[in-house]
Amino acid sequence: MMSATSRPRMRPVTSPTDCPSAPATASAARARLDDPDEVEDHLPQCRGVLVHDSLPLYNGYPHARHRLCGAHLARELTAAAEDHPVQRWPAQIRWALAELNKHPVKARESGLTEIPPERARIYLESFHRG
Repeated sequence: MMSATSRPRMRPVTSPTDCPSAPATASAARARLDDPDEVEDHLPQCRGVLVHDSLPLYNGYPHARHRLCGAHLARELTAAAEDHPVQRWPAQIRWALAELNKHPVKARESGLTEIPPERARIYLESFHRG
């Protein structure tokens, strides 16, 4: 868990050194990942960050660091808000996630390599406390 004082870093999701058999372009990756044999050849070697939905099939890749896809998380939060309309936490977390997603662009535009903690604090607290 990231504390309110820790600094979120901007870094690539994966690189060729993390996944040696990774295709060079996103379109090549999509084409290869449509073929189950290619997935089985590629993903087990991945030592980088694997961003995905929360399906248990990804648990079979123990060398990768796993992160939940933000779009999938946003959908789950929307469903939680619909299922629990009296609860505030789904909307609060979704708002915090949306705001946090804006900060890497703002930091890069300002020439920064990290998101300043004071800019992210309120969103991180809202996200973690729901």
